[in-house]
Amino acid sequence: MNTNFRTQLYRSLILKERIDHLPNLGQRKVDSIDAEKVIHDWKNVSFLDEKTLEKRLAATNLDMQRFESVLHEMSNDHWVNEMETLDHSKFPWMDWLDEALQLNRMTPIPEDIEIGLQFTVRPFVLWAKKRLTDYFGQISEVDPYIQVHTVLDSILGNLVDGLNIIAGRTFVLELHIEREMEQLEGDTPEARFHSFIQKKIMNPDHLEFIYSEYPTLARLLMIRTNYFMEAIIEAITRYLNDRKQILQEFNIQDKPLTAISAGMGDSHQRCRTVMHFQFESEQVIYKPKDLTVSNHFHQVLDWLNERGFTPPLSSYKVLNKNHYAWEEVVTQKGCSSTEEVQRFYTRFGGLLAVVYSLYGIDFHYENMIANGENPILIDLETLFHNSPSPNVAEEMLAQVKANDRLANSVLKTALLPLFHFSDKDGKGIDVSGLGGREQEYPTPILQVEEYGTDQMRYVRKNAVLRLSGNLPRLHDQLIDIKPYVEYIVSGFKQACQLIQVHQVELLSDKGPIASFKQDTVRIVLRNTQFYADFLLETQHPDYLEDSLEREKLLDRLWFTQVHDKAIPYEIEDLLEGDIPLFTAMVDDTDLYSSTGKIIPNFFKESSYQRVVRRIKSLTPDEIERQASYITASILGGIESKTHLQIKQYDFTPDPIKHTNLPVQSFVEEAEKIGSYFSKKAIHGDKNDVTWIGLAPTANNLWTIAPMDFGLYNGVCGMALFYSYLDQICKNREFGNLAKAALQTACNAGPLIQDTNAFVGQSSILYTLSHMTALYGEKEEWMSSMKELLPNVEQKIEKDQHFDLIYGGAGIIHVLLNMAEQFNWEHPLLIAQKIGHHLIKHAIQTDNGVAWHTGKDKALLGGFSHGTSGIAWSLLRLANVSGHDKYREWGLKALHYDRSLYDESTKNWRDIRHEKGSSSPVQWCHGAPGVGLGRVLCLPYLPADPYILDEIATSVETTSQEGIGFSHSLCHGDLGNADLLLMAGISLKREDWIKSAQSIGHNVIQTQKELGKYLTGVSHFLETPSLFLGLSGIGYQLLRLAYPDQVPSVVSLQSPFIK
Repeated sequence: MNTNFRTQLYRSLILKERIDHLPNLGQRKVDSIDAEKVIHDWKNVSFLDEKTLEKRLAATNLDMQRFESVLHEMSNDHWVNEMETLDHSKFPWMDWLDEALQLNRMTPIPEDIEIGLQFTVRPFVLWAKKRLTDYFGQISEVDPYIQVHTVLDSILGNLVDGLNIIAGRTFVLELHIEREMEQLEGDTPEARFHSFIQKKIMNPDHLEFIYSEYPTLARLLMIRTNYFMEAIIEAITRYLNDRKQILQEFNIQDKPLTAISAGMGDSHQRCRTVMHFQFESEQVIYKPKDLTVSNHFHQVLDWLNERGFTPPLSSYKVLNKNHYAWEEVVTQKGCSSTEEVQRFYTRFGGLLAVVYSLYGIDFHYENMIANGENPILIDLETLFHNSPSPNVAEEMLAQVKANDRLANSVLKTALLPLFHFSDKDGKGIDVSGLGGREQEYPTPILQVEEYGTDQMRYVRKNAVLRLSGNLPRLHDQLIDIKPYVEYIVSGFKQACQLIQVHQVELLSDKGPIASFKQDTVRIVLRNTQFYADFLLETQHPDYLEDSLEREKLLDRLWFTQVHDKAIPYEIEDLLEGDIPLFTAMVDDTDLYSSTGKIIPNFFKESSYQRVVRRIKSLTPDEIERQASYITASILGGIESKTHLQIKQYDFTPDPIKHTNLPVQSFVEEAEKIGSYFSKKAIHGDKNDVTWIGLAPTANNLWTIAPMDFGLYNGVCGMALFYSYLDQICKNREFGNLAKAALQTACNAGPLIQDTNAFVGQSSILYTLSHMTALYGEKEEWMSSMKELLPNVEQKIEKDQHFDLIYGGAGIIHVLLNMAEQFNWEHPLLIAQKIGHHLIKHAIQTDNGVAWHTGKDKALLGGFSHGTSGIAWSLLRLANVSGHDKYREWGLKALHYDRSLYDESTKNWRDIRHEKGSSSPVQWCHGAPGVGLGRVLCLPYLPADPYILDEIATSVETTSQEGIGFSHSLCHGDLGNADLLLMAGISLKREDWIKSAQSIGHNVIQTQKELGKYLTGVSHFLETPSLFLGLSGIGYQLLRLAYPDQVPSVVSLQSPFIK
């Protein structure tokens, strides 16, 4: 290695190493302008503000002044020259690198070898080969136990793969540079690539020049090679020491070892990974960690089996050796009968109960194998998981408590469907124990294109998650899980009940739980993928010249900080190229870094105490709660449109048949719903409340989550329901819940990004206007309205939806309601600005105007997402403001809406599904919503020649075709009933009013027959939501009983009480 190369290598030293070896570094005072420049540069990359940077410096015993000085001195080469005079014995990797480069120069290249990027890391592979060959040479009688040449090839193959991941992008960049400089020879892309490898990379001088340009890369490749060799030699030595036990324990034939596959999992503690030791036809797994916890987990399974769990739970063999272990290889096997599948899922439910009881997390699809009718968990290090105390105020908001409840539920095990790695639109991927089906990653994955050519490049492309071995198969086919959910729930409840019944024995000093006390478990402070993304980014050429650039990047961990005390150890591991690892003792509160350093009292309590408390909390009610999460998470993760497309029953509204049924039954049912959810309420410490429900994902699926803050699917909807339930039933508890739900929304109001009327800030304004009418103009409520109005005004131009639900058309009604109710001019002025915005973005067609409102930017008709609703908004705005231009454009919108009418179906086409000629019959799309829109337009179009016929047609179509799909407001019976009710009241048609009430009676009757209400979400899952769930069903039943007291929320009516 020449002097210049060695000098460049000093740039690979991290900040601490430079300071430790140059005690005088950073002792000079820096000019304020220079100091500001170097600090700004650091902050610009790390995203740290002043306060967080100071915290980061304090963690490494630096103050801001010295930090500024050190960085300033790093900007010239004086410190590098000074390093030349010091003792280099603390950098043995420099000598190893010198050896590797010499081996590369001295070792001939075989003529018939394949040309490829492996030559970029050849020095390190040769160094590793020599070290491994020397190691084997020191072992007496190695041949009977190890087939050296095949084992050596397998190990070096693993090494090449790992090093290429680190170096690949840098050498591809160099390839591009050489191509741009026209330094490559050949007539084809392949020939020019070969030219790059043969003339540049195979040339030791040029290869070393590239390493000198990227000294951090050279260092990283060298230390990773050394760590890999240490881990391999350690594993082989342990194998040789344990060989007899391994063969006996796992019933392996006495044959030599033929291959080792390393890198089977994440790399921790200096390149230590899971390895497969391969024999002639058998194999065993090596894990470089203590697996006492696995043996104790299997003892718990045996304990459950002995106490009657059926079918019995299976385990696998583990030969634990304290600091490492050998494991049986569990393979995927299919099921041969439906009964086997049933038993598989019953066992899965039992395992879920055990993992939940033991505070297990991170049991994703790679940690479970479907071995016939036995689900087997194969990585148990994250049982008895513990979490540091959150940095939250003593008084916790309801939303925080709800999130905490879910974080401590069965969902946290990762065995149940949950969507991770969501993109900006919320589209995620299910990698749970029950997930792992073939699905597209939500974000592009870095991949190589045109390998072996001079066009080779790394690009981010869409990729598909391939099937794993976690899911059961029947006759080699994947199974629809829906029919087996009951077996999972049954197995879960059976195991929980056994734990509950035998709780005293289980928790006794000699019971199975006490045996875990001295076990070591892994603590996951952040998602492994989070670390992996950072590692990948640090391997970009931009960060491989000077190591300070890598440190700046990794300092972003402080920007996304979770646990201050652990961050320096995270960065330490990442700088070494490892995924950070933390461990803890089950009966202790200290946290250990990957190198064994202690962070004392990191936890408020030990994980053993947490597990004991959880087991004691397994009451029948808690078991039922967790079982409900199981059902909702699994079924919510299965796409279904049954609730939209398939009738569940036949019913035609009949004004005569149901005339004598008492409307009081509506109130009684609404009251039952209110009482039911009052018990499920999660109260905060600041007079706020929320509930756990179902939230839609971008995948058209549903996930369990705390309610949002809106009217459609959030706490504003709950506030509205409970406030009118209080007015009708005169129940103070309901009123208090209404006010607490409103408080939750108001707390979050300024932080909500959307301003629309159904899920945004205008939801809060709408709810506030109703509750001030019902309970009086409270000072804090009036202040909230005045605070939110400017936000709505400021974001008018950002509206790209325009429609009633997500856009300005809905906001107009909220504002006009407020202007009328409070006699305020400001809401009317904002409404007019929105009207201008709608006109500005209208699309001219041959049949009037429309707007790009849907996700696919179709010009939709209909009420909630299209021109029927927008026409009403503009016509009402014209009436209130006195400006005819709004009327003109409202009529144009109405003209377009009418162009979508289809006489053959007596409905209005939904052009989202033009190819399928879809004509839904729902409030959100189709006749019910269109008809409602016409009823609402009627006061502004008294002489319109078509409108009365349109209303009559929509009532007829809704009555004949729109009943029986679900009970919800958005796309179910009770939302459709509001058309009949509003039309009946407006046109004084008592038969339509009675028909609407008959729908309500049928909903109640259907609920009694089915045992549940049919909500508006997949599989009719229970949710408290106003427009999709039970609170909306309750609200609309109240409205059917008292339409003169309870306004129409589906048409954003203002309060009747002024």
